[in-house]
Amino acid sequence: MTDPLYSLITIVNKEDVYQAFKAGLEKQTGVDYELIRINNENNEYNSARKAFNDAAKKARGKYLVEVNP
Repeated sequence: MTDPLYSLITIVNKEDVYQAFKAGLEKQTGVDYELIRINNENNEYNSARKAFNDAAKKARGKYLVEVNP
């Protein structure tokens, strides 16, 4: 398995918003990406920067993209 071109990192505070975002992504074709979900529904992170930095350590993509659904 090769590494994806893009690592999309998103913070999830509301599951329904995330699911709608994910459904939109799944309609895309020809885009090589991995989706990294940061669950923050219980406010584990008090800083978006900390959350994104933790997720970036797991990313395998050439480009990191921080997105908000």
